[in-house]
Amino acid sequence: MLYLRLEDHRLILADYSRAATQQPDSHAILTLVEHPLKPGLSLPQNLHTARMQHEMFQKSGQMEVIVNGPTTLVPVSEYEDASESLVFKSCFSVAGENAFRVLADNIPQLRTMLIFGVRQKVAEAIANEFQDCDVHYTSATSLLLRRFALHDFPLQHRRIYLNCREGFMDVAAFTERQLAACCTYETSTPNDAVYYTLALSKALGFKTKETRYILTGNNSLCKETLAALQHFVADTALRTLTDEFGQRPITRHPAVPYDLGLMLLSH
Repeated sequence: MLYLRLEDHRLILADYSRAATQQPDSHAILTLVEHPLKPGLSLPQNLHTARMQHEMFQKSGQMEVIVNGPTTLVPVSEYEDASESLVFKSCFSVAGENAFRVLADNIPQLRTMLIFGVRQKVAEAIANEFQDCDVHYTSATSLLLRRFALHDFPLQHRRIYLNCREGFMDVAAFTERQLAACCTYETSTPNDAVYYTLALSKALGFKTKETRYILTGNNSLCKETLAALQHFVADTALRTLTDEFGQRPITRHPAVPYDLGLMLLSH
């Protein structure tokens, strides 16, 4: 299985498959590379360069594309396939009638559909470059929410998750098993992340003394944000892929983003 994770400034390419000589109960082998996007090249040119430079992406078969981008949530009871584009365009400023390919992920744990968009030019570039692959898109936010909804905190009714990545922070707030808010903020420093987190807590009426703040991932930005947040709140925790899936080689890989790890290990 091939994986492509899209960000504004880089691509993460991954091959997670079992070698033919491995035993049936052994773990798959992960091959992962980070490919920075060159500003002077178009996305089709960047994709072609990446594919030519990395042999694993010259294979055919299935490919999962993880999208980091705008999302909105709709209860399953209110969801209609035909209204995806209308809902998306009503939530976000979209230049051009067909600027985005609008898709949806089901989050059964929350009885919610997550609507997200892939820029049409991006989708067309991927389709042209990977014509021999069966391409499927998933929102990174849906991967996070599915996992967070499974966590059981019987004594901690309110919790806020912070997923820190380069330039952005994804935040999900829960009251017991109910999703209270899901936001993405543009951040440049850990202090930005702390400010937005505390502002969201206040807006939701979450008292900091009664809320657990959980940071996900093992990158340096996550750890710096945790340290900054601990100056203002007492109940904090760091949750890594190892906490989710136990001691496995992929969970300790420093270059695996939390959302990508969730996809690789949940399949």
